[in-house]
Amino acid sequence: MKGSLYLARVPFGENVELAERQLIRALPPLNLRGWANPQSYLIDRLRAKSASEARAFAKRTQKAA
Repeated sequence: MKGSLYLARVPFGENVELAERQLIRALPPLNLRGWANPQSYLIDRLRAKSASEARAFAKRTQKAA
């Protein structure tokens, strides 16, 4: 599974919502519901970590502005 995931840094300037919509259209999120995915716990943890890092980044950039 790890070999199937992509990691990228996407420059989005000030329009985070637009970048998010474009990324979701291009690479739909992993579907964790409706089947017994053995990796769901790990994916949930990684998603939570990613969200936490995004919030911290947003907070830092707001302070710098």
